[in-house]
Amino acid sequence: MTACVIRPAAACGTVLARLPGGGPYSRVLPRIEGPRPEWASLALWQHYFEPANPPDALLVELRDAVVLGPGIVRMPDDTLVEESLLNCAHLDRAPGQQRDAGGTWQTLPLPAISHRLTEPHVMLRQMWDVNYGHWLIEVLPRLAVLRETPDWKTARMLVTGHAGLAVEAAMHAVQAQSLAGFGISADRISRIGWAPVRVDRLLFSVPLTRQPWLKAPLAVALLEDLAARHGPVADAPTRLFVRRGPGDARRLLNEAAVGEILAARGFTSVMPGAMDFAAQLRAFRPATHIVGTLGAGCANLVFSQRGI
Repeated sequence: MTACVIRPAAACGTVLARLPGGGPYSRVLPRIEGPRPEWASLALWQHYFEPANPPDALLVELRDAVVLGPGIVRMPDDTLVEESLLNCAHLDRAPGQQRDAGGTWQTLPLPAISHRLTEPHVMLRQMWDVNYGHWLIEVLPRLAVLRETPDWKTARMLVTGHAGLAVEAAMHAVQAQSLAGFGISADRISRIGWAPVRVDRLLFSVPLTRQPWLKAPLAVALLEDLAARHGPVADAPTRLFVRRGPGDARRLLNEAAVGEILAARGFTSVMPGAMDFAAQLRAFRPATHIVGTLGAGCANLVFSQRGI
């Protein structure tokens, strides 16, 4: 084994398009109340003073690239594309590489290539992309820079295609519905699993966000544009109580009691995990106040009114 060479996408291919990520911004420091807020306050204060300066959006053409594992991209010279390792810090091993005792990625022999894609494909997959929040905030906004190129109308979308779990089947529908909102039809979606796939021409859009502390204004603007094109929602509730499904571990122990208190104050209960993508967008777009348990469903706040 040898240590992997890891380079930024721009150093591995040809930059086709660039958009400003939206520039630096200041974070809003929330007011935290409760019997034991110290841990939350400390975590937020540690990041509050960090620079919030998201990267530019880049679309890079990678030739003869191999996509493997959770979306790691490996070039013909065995270089790993740095941005494709997003959210992989916890992994000790992936197809084609593993970490040594010191935590450095080491190159392993490349597993057999499952198949080859000869058409241009846009990289829309990464670790944790079957989580709704990661798909919505980290993956979908990569379309912003693609819209600046001729490939916008013709290239296929490369997305995660695991099968067998209910959450993954639900995410397949979310992926198709959200891409359709940008005019990308289902016949332009290619789904792959963890087996290595060779792509003759891979269009790699550099991630705009670093969960959970950095989110590019460009990503927010793209999702707000998607919401705006769904038109106004007449007589929709503006106060939402966001609940998690019965199978979720992170739920309020006294959810029913909290729900009663909020209902008396004009809040409507919603469960995003039981709604399709369009229904979530319509429900959250008019919202001005939201109460909810931390989770992927609250990522829909990006569709709500500014200043929520």
